[in-house]
Amino acid sequence: MIKYSSKVSKKLFKMEISLCSDNLNIVFENEIEDTDDILNKKFSTLLNNVDRLQKEGGSGLVKARKIVKYDLGCVENEVVVSAKEGKCIGSITINIEKLKRW
Repeated sequence: MIKYSSKVSKKLFKMEISLCSDNLNIVFENEIEDTDDILNKKFSTLLNNVDRLQKEGGSGLVKARKIVKYDLGCVENEVVVSAKEGKCIGSITINIEKLKRW
């Protein structure tokens, strides 16, 4: 998310963590340079490209979604990234009640 939102590497972002009912929500936000449309298309392509699971580099978003949904054992968990009003917003939702029991 942060990597794709700027032509120059910036490490500044806002992070909010909340617990609502049984859902742990982690939201990352940073400023973007490209238009919302350009980044939303890029994010959609990256998140839906399961071929990237087998590759090294540039596959962080799809791997994060796989871990959150399948490795944690709850397909209701989600990783969402979108650009809106000049900001890139990444959201991770994990149902802590349904975490896979080890």
